[in-house]
Amino acid sequence: LLDQTHHGLEIKWCDDIRSHKKYLYTMKENPDAIVVITDDDMIYDDQMLAYLYKSYMKYPNCISANRVHVMGFDEQKNVMSYMKWPQEVSQILLKPSMALIAVGVGGVLYPPDCLYEGVLDIKQLEEICPTTDDLWLKMMSVLKGTRTVCAYPNSTLNLIKETQKEALYKINRAGGENDRQLGLLIDYCKKIDNNVCNQIYKDYMGIKDTLKTPIVSVILPINDKDAEIRRCMNSLLAQSLKEVEILIFDNGSKGRVPQEYIRYNNVSVILQNATMGEEVNLGLNRAKGKYIVIADANISYETDFLKKMYY
Repeated sequence: LLDQTHHGLEIKWCDDIRSHKKYLYTMKENPDAIVVITDDDMIYDDQMLAYLYKSYMKYPNCISANRVHVMGFDEQKNVMSYMKWPQEVSQILLKPSMALIAVGVGGVLYPPDCLYEGVLDIKQLEEICPTTDDLWLKMMSVLKGTRTVCAYPNSTLNLIKETQKEALYKINRAGGENDRQLGLLIDYCKKIDNNVCNQIYKDYMGIKDTLKTPIVSVILPINDKDAEIRRCMNSLLAQSLKEVEILIFDNGSKGRVPQEYIRYNNVSVILQNATMGEEVNLGLNRAKGKYIVIADANISYETDFLKKMYY
């Protein structure tokens, strides 16, 4: 790491305030700068910054993130337990929403003056959110009235395995610290603005139904070539874009390959004695996705095929 200082890397020593040190000292010393935060246990895509900056150019007053969750609410308008929130969503791409929460591991861009002035209060953040910087930053943005944008559809995580033995997610997610600290944080924010959760709830209700529908519907007419069908289906199920439904139209295949995939919640198999054109028309009528892709059973698709078309 020290060797990289010859290539422009600047290392600054600071007090150890856990994950909060990734942003706090930089924002304090550079209040008028765009600040991008990342995690030190990730290897990032070489386009990570480009995705964030493209989003910033379109929405300069919003927080841009390559990975987002949605703050969910129950029927009583209470914030749900963290693990029940819609996680790693991609349906709300490049659309500002107060309900979206930026997840730091994917890379997040913060424009100047987008956070409540108390964001740099070390005493408060250590008492309320010592290990949950994402939650702290989220609620500081809500107090400021700043929305979040999903800049890229659910960026793939390339974690450095050797760093995961003491990763914070183990105590935050599995250990319940997300919920405990969020409860304290909301109480703190309500003392500043008693209606702090109202706008989050309003925006959540505006996207709630969208989160239940697939982004892409894949229509796949098949015949009797089992090997090709299996390779094609496996490639579609392995897509990095997860909000996908697959409609298999089986026109008399001799094997049972299509039946192997019924166990997947996003796969439907329709037995249909029809021409390919008729099957496509039937698929268009049944599809729930915002976008339609007509796939070829003879092709094995690369992992990012659907994501690249969507983005």
